[in-house]
Amino acid sequence: MRDRPINGNQPAPAKKPGRRAGISLTLAMTASVGLLLALTVVAVTAFGLWNARQSTVVLLREQARLAVSTSVARIEQHLRPATDQVAFIGDLLESGALDPADEARFSAILTGALATAPQITTLVFIDPAHRLFRVQRVESAFRTYKADGGRVTRRAIAAVQRPGPAVWGPPVWLEAQRTTLLNLRRPIHRGERLVGLLVATISIGELSEYLADLDGELGDNAFILYDRRHVLAHALLADRFPGLSETKPLPDVANFSDPVLAEIWRAPRALVQGDLPEGIESFSIDAFNDRYMFLYRNVTGFGDRPWQVGAYFRTEDLDEYFDRIRWTAMAGGSALIVALAAALVLSRSIARPIVRLAGAANRVGRLELADLSELPPSRFRELNDQASAFNAMLSGLRWFEVYVPKALVRRLMERDGDRQLASAEREVTVMFTDIAGFTSIAEGTDAEALAGFLNDHFAVIAGAVEAAGGTVDKFIGDAVMAFWGAPEDQPDHAERACRAALAIRDAIETDNERRRTGGERRVRMRIGLHTGRAVVGNIGAPGRMNYTIVGDTVNVAQRLEQLAKGTSDGDVGILVSQATADGLGEAFALEPAGEHRVSGRNRPVAAFRLA
Repeated sequence: MRDRPINGNQPAPAKKPGRRAGISLTLAMTASVGLLLALTVVAVTAFGLWNARQSTVVLLREQARLAVSTSVARIEQHLRPATDQVAFIGDLLESGALDPADEARFSAILTGALATAPQITTLVFIDPAHRLFRVQRVESAFRTYKADGGRVTRRAIAAVQRPGPAVWGPPVWLEAQRTTLLNLRRPIHRGERLVGLLVATISIGELSEYLADLDGELGDNAFILYDRRHVLAHALLADRFPGLSETKPLPDVANFSDPVLAEIWRAPRALVQGDLPEGIESFSIDAFNDRYMFLYRNVTGFGDRPWQVGAYFRTEDLDEYFDRIRWTAMAGGSALIVALAAALVLSRSIARPIVRLAGAANRVGRLELADLSELPPSRFRELNDQASAFNAMLSGLRWFEVYVPKALVRRLMERDGDRQLASAEREVTVMFTDIAGFTSIAEGTDAEALAGFLNDHFAVIAGAVEAAGGTVDKFIGDAVMAFWGAPEDQPDHAERACRAALAIRDAIETDNERRRTGGERRVRMRIGLHTGRAVVGNIGAPGRMNYTIVGDTVNVAQRLEQLAKGTSDGDVGILVSQATADGLGEAFALEPAGEHRVSGRNRPVAAFRLA
């Protein structure tokens, strides 16, 4: 279980809707059905069929509208880390806190930014002399390159001689990587002097893979068009697409391999009737002896040309559904039709709170509690009791998530069929962190400021750990224990742990630069990492369980953290054991730190400094 936040922040208690005297839902439905029985069979049948058809169309359109809107929001959220990282690094460069001439630190900052934003493919800095410094993600590692720029680089520098904000440029074909890249460019100026150009890139293949993962929202035929004429993202672009070049970075929609999408602007269109809010456009076309409906939304803000995010689907299944409605209505008789009509009439009052509850319950299932609003009261007694029970549950869950690591709970929920989570021995990598000289820091700091300092410090560590797929086990005073390799299998758990340690070091060093500027005391840290077998599972009393790890591996990691004192001239010393070092690739630089005696072990432990 996670320790309670030091600053005592607690979720506000839920305000339950008061119990109001209202109409019984059962009584209301019975009365409505009884009144409708007086209608003639023909009138009720006609009304039922018409209303069923209209409701189906409206519900389908509403579902499609929500799918497009949700997908647009998720795509914008997917691209936002590029904007955030470029803003962060650009501010450091413009303020002088980061110097591109210091290549080691510059590379570390760019690598840390890529580690925390996996959707970014490359970060590039181009100086006014057209020399470029690039950090590129290559599978699970990061590589740094220096080179003289070419024609594209010179054009990019020539276009940013004046200060300005970061902007998304048009898609660019990169011959070296044989791929087309989206690029976010920010000119770096100090005063009126151009220092260089910072560029973040995202491949259209990576964007297409992400779009394919949104099948739950848009379906199998999702697409993103660029300026209506070109295909920017599609399932067929997830792999290398043939025929692209510097003069043709994107495929033309009219000649695209998806024959239905290729007809989107070419075939005669019939506009879909009805209101489509939030800028969504819809129409149908006839192609290949079928009718297809297209829905899309124009998205701006990613360059001077709009994107069209949407999908298409075949309407044949909808027509078959309408046929089944007609035959079922005629065969079912007046009693069934009257019941359907009554349900349709009542749906106006009942559907809204039920849909709202379903949406809120889905968000609870995904543990998205922070922005979830309470359900309002209802005129119907049963629905009002339902809202009251849900709000009480929401209040309890908000208290619960204060003490339970949400990321761990989400992973455990994803383990299909493994509800008992029996303890088992697994190979894991354990991390211990500690603040050097924390006692002297605490003695000179009041309680409120100390709590704020620790909360900010823990937020940095937890963010780096979770970004690398790890689990924060517990906070122990000013120390943190985290692990990788459980509950899900992570064959690269040692590398994940080391990436998190390097990200923590970069964040602490960056924050120390800010502290130095403000005249504050620098923070120094020790980090120890060890890989080995440990018992993993639910451990504790029946009413108080922890999903944690125990064993000699934990003890060795803690001893390495203590031994890290004085092993580095920088602000953060990182020691890893031989077992952890054996699981690392060539991307990690290690320096021998000798062998050390560890209590409880007969043989000394070989240690290495993570540079």
